[in-house]
Amino acid sequence: MKNRIKTLVFGIIAVCSMANAQITVDVSTEFERYIAFEPVRVTVTLKNISGQTLYFGEDATDGGHLIFEIKNLKGIPVSTSGKEFDPIANLVLSPGVVKTLVVPISDYFVLQEEDDYHLTARVGHPRLSSDYLSTPKLFQVRDGIEVWAHDVGFPGIEGDGPISTRRCTLNMFHHGDGDFYYLQIEDHDYVYAVARLGPRVQGIRPQCDIDALSRVHTLIQAAPRLFRYRVFDLNGDLKMDSVYIVENTMPRLINDPDVGRILVYGGKIAVDGVDYNGPAPVPESKTPESSVKRKKK
Repeated sequence: MKNRIKTLVFGIIAVCSMANAQITVDVSTEFERYIAFEPVRVTVTLKNISGQTLYFGEDATDGGHLIFEIKNLKGIPVSTSGKEFDPIANLVLSPGVVKTLVVPISDYFVLQEEDDYHLTARVGHPRLSSDYLSTPKLFQVRDGIEVWAHDVGFPGIEGDGPISTRRCTLNMFHHGDGDFYYLQIEDHDYVYAVARLGPRVQGIRPQCDIDALSRVHTLIQAAPRLFRYRVFDLNGDLKMDSVYIVENTMPRLINDPDVGRILVYGGKIAVDGVDYNGPAPVPESKTPESSVKRKKK
């Protein structure tokens, strides 16, 4: 109840601020709920209704500023990563113009802990009478449930020393629209990849395997009769991406034990525009990269 009251009060303040604003600022996130270590990107929309062109220079004394404030559920400010950034450096905002920026906010704030977060953007300029606040945006960060794991040696490093390993896990994540699976690649110090794979379908188990090159193969049902096959290296870079459709048999991963090769057996390659209308149907980020390399605490 207290948190709802806080959000309501912040919202009223922001609305009152916007009602008298010479510049408006709005923030939104791609998802309401994020996987721990997954990139969090904030879309910032600025509108200049001051009647004058506003210049946002690299030096705060010459131009305006955009500041983010993030607090957890207890109202404690989230610590920053120590990286300096100015998301609106050299921005020119003409009268009546609307500008949209995408800011990788998780690069600058430590958002690894399971919690609920309130994010507010504050915009100001020396020519304006005051700063203006966005309506607070609520988003959550949660861990998934591990359903498969494999420790994998890092390939291509010769010598007599210890073999570097990374842990690959397939995890289930609860979302408002239903559970889905994601892949995570990590070692003791870093998380190298978080990739959303596909929905959890009752009775259809996801498939994962490791080939001789230490690449991770995943096969997940993405829609009725459609399966998404993807291959990642241990840095989380996507090496292969295909869609299969059930035809006579259901596609599945098979391992050739003599050479360590992983193949998809059964089904057939689906054709975009014939078997489905692209992009391939999976609940993934609008931004395709899965590689993140975020340092653990």
